[in-house]
Amino acid sequence: MKKKKLPKKPPKPKQPQPNVTMPVDFVLDNFVDLSLDEKSVSKQIFSETLNCMLDVYMNSQRYILFKFKGCSCVVCGMTATRCELVSGGGNVKRSHWNFIGDLNGVPTVLTKDHIIPLSLGGKDVIENYQPMCMRCNVKKDKRIISVDDLKRELEQCEIEI
Repeated sequence: MKKKKLPKKPPKPKQPQPNVTMPVDFVLDNFVDLSLDEKSVSKQIFSETLNCMLDVYMNSQRYILFKFKGCSCVVCGMTATRCELVSGGGNVKRSHWNFIGDLNGVPTVLTKDHIIPLSLGGKDVIENYQPMCMRCNVKKDKRIISVDDLKRELEQCEIEI
């Protein structure tokens, strides 16, 4: 009796990996241009890792937030020290920069937090954004909470651990 060959499983899709790392100032100086009217402008950058040109999103609300309000988490103070270019993949057609810092030795993404969450009537405007690391943003969740109260909550969690 012949054994049937099972079809090969397709490989799992890989998550886009950073392939270019740049200083924060380089990204903010070269990928934020408020004189451009269009939101969907891209800039090309060469990726040595992929050996090709990549279209990189410009003028994202995150980039503008970090340029004007800084690259430090308003809660814990973690500061983004580098930017990693993440290649577009899947539904993402363009590449984008992730702003990365180190939180207790662990690489951590700096995010754009809505002070008043969209689900509670907040708006997508610079006045309603604040820079927050991923850990603090996850802890804040969809709440309206002061930075001081959130700091106290995080300190309490660290004491309990």
